[in-house]
Amino acid sequence: MLSLDEWVVSIEGHHNSDSANGDNTNQYHYHMAVKLAKRARWFQIRKYLDDNFGIQVNFSDCHNTYYSAYRYVTKEDNEPLHSSGHPDLIVQNREGKSSLAEFIANRGNKAVDEALQLAKEFAEAESRYKRSKKSRIELLQDEMAGECTDGCEGRWVTAAEELLPCHHIPKDIFCKALFTALSKGRGKYQNVFIHGPANCWKSFILSPLKVIYDMFSNPATGSFAWIGAEQAEIIFLNDFRWDTKIIAWADLLQALEGDTVRLPAPKNVSSRDVELTKDFLPHQTHLWL
Repeated sequence: MLSLDEWVVSIEGHHNSDSANGDNTNQYHYHMAVKLAKRARWFQIRKYLDDNFGIQVNFSDCHNTYYSAYRYVTKEDNEPLHSSGHPDLIVQNREGKSSLAEFIANRGNKAVDEALQLAKEFAEAESRYKRSKKSRIELLQDEMAGECTDGCEGRWVTAAEELLPCHHIPKDIFCKALFTALSKGRGKYQNVFIHGPANCWKSFILSPLKVIYDMFSNPATGSFAWIGAEQAEIIFLNDFRWDTKIIAWADLLQALEGDTVRLPAPKNVSSRDVELTKDFLPHQTHLWL
């Protein structure tokens, strides 16, 4: 079965000197460029169109790429008919982006998506590099110099200062514990563990950290639960339930003590396992609720 990825149809006028009355009237014919999912032979298709519909067609394979064929068949038609989801190559051409249009036309959607993602990573590379050189405390100080997030207007601080005494937690002790976790990273006596009944605002007290830091939240259930944790600035285990399917108990203890831990990652995604290293900069901080 013939399968088409994309197609375009256009109309083109041509001078006809063979008309019956000899008036050299202008006639029209149609061009169609197609991008096949795989190679195909055209003889049976040509015969089928002629036998069943009386339509005689000619096929040309003189174009090496779909983009080349597209440009040829649309050269006189400003409003060609396209297949559903066809990329707008006409606009790209009008804006002088012929290289971009050719890439979009000749490569599949997956390649285009990968190229866009790579371009985004390149654009963000410098800012990410500068951020990686800062400690978590420096990142926190940068945020303090900025504006509150929409809808906050400084009310979180007021609410937090009222919440801590309600649970008999001295403000200075809580702040010191959090400062230690952020400045020193995961390790013995350095992680923050918050325990309490449901609906006592445990998550609320740490909610600003989700905005400030690149955070790895609860791992998924499965063999490859910790992908992305090695790149995070903070590991936030909210309402965490330990399970051997997520992480072995010995590995969890090592992670909390700041030791190097290697956790499995699928080899079709990563060439090596997830590795939480002791000298990782910035050190990951563990926050437990």
